[in-house]
This record gives sequence, C-alpha cells and structure tokens, in this order.
Amino acid sequence: MTVIDLQDQREARRRARFEEFCAAQERALAETRRIVDELTPLIEQWLEYQKKQRAHRRRGPICEAPRCRDTITTLHAIPGATPGDPQALIAVCDGHLSAVLNGLRVTANSDDTLTWRFNPVGAAPVQLTVPRKRGRRVKGAVACQTALMCQRAAVHDDHELPGDVRRLCAPGAPRL
Repeated sequence: MTVIDLQDQREARRRARFEEFCAAQERALAETRRIVDELTPLIEQWLEYQKKQRAHRRRGPICEAPRCRDTITTLHAIPGATPGDPQALIAVCDGHLSAVLNGLRVTANSDDTLTWRFNPVGAAPVQLTVPRKRGRRVKGAVACQTALMCQRAAVHDDHELPGDVRRLCAPGAPRL
C-alpha cells in the first residue's frame, strides 16, 4: 500500500462520515417539519380563541406606574403628599403592586400627579413625578372613591360624608 492509497482511504472514510452526518441532519429536519405541521393548526386555533377573548374581555384601568401599559389592574389606596391631602386610589398591575408593597413609595399630590420614590440601598434615591393616567378610569375611580368613603363611614363613626355620597351609601341606593 502506498501513501496515496492511505490518503484515498482516509478521504473515503471522511466522506462517508460526512454523508452519515448529512443524512442524520435531514432526518432531524424532516421530523421537526412534521411536528411544526401538526402544531400549526393548533396554534392558529389558539390565536383565534385569544383574539375572541380579548374582544370580549372588559378592559380595566391602565396601570398608573410610569411606562406601564398593563390593563389588568386593581385599585389600591395610597396616602396623599401631605396630611391634608386626601387618600387617593391608584390602579396598579400585580408587578407594580408588589414593588409598592416592597419599598417603592407612591404619594398622590394635590395637582393631580403621582410621585414615585425608590431608595435603593447603596445608591442615590430616585424620584419621578408623573401626571395621573385618567382615560377610561374616571367613572370607576369615582365609584371606588365613593365605596372607600362608605367603608370609612361604616368603620369610623366620626367620619363625615358629603350629602351626595351619603345618599349613595344609604341602604337600597342604586349601584354605580
């Protein structure tokens, strides 16, 4: 056997391994395409279902945190900037509610703005004052503030209610 024969055999073995590798890749690609072809109708059906659900889902108030567009929110009471300012209700998503409960401070200002304060350990405090997001929230906020007043009046006997709110809190009053 000559050196050329050994080189030819080595090249033939390399070519055979490469052909085996290419065949394995083609089989894997064919299997992936088969799975994708099976899943495509299911995914399209699910997307149609989600589209229908979004059309029927009632949109809530938008989260009032800066740069957050989440519409799945809950209303929570926050203190005013000064003791004279009334408590306000803000709509926050679950993520921002968790942040507020774990150190992020929010105060409602009398000029219809919210001040968000964050005091990280070992860094300079960050404060951001933003206007309140109102949009669709106005009717619900009025109803929620009225409900909050009614709750306070029920708990604290000395809490005075304005006349129109007293009528709304009376037994048998129409629901908002």
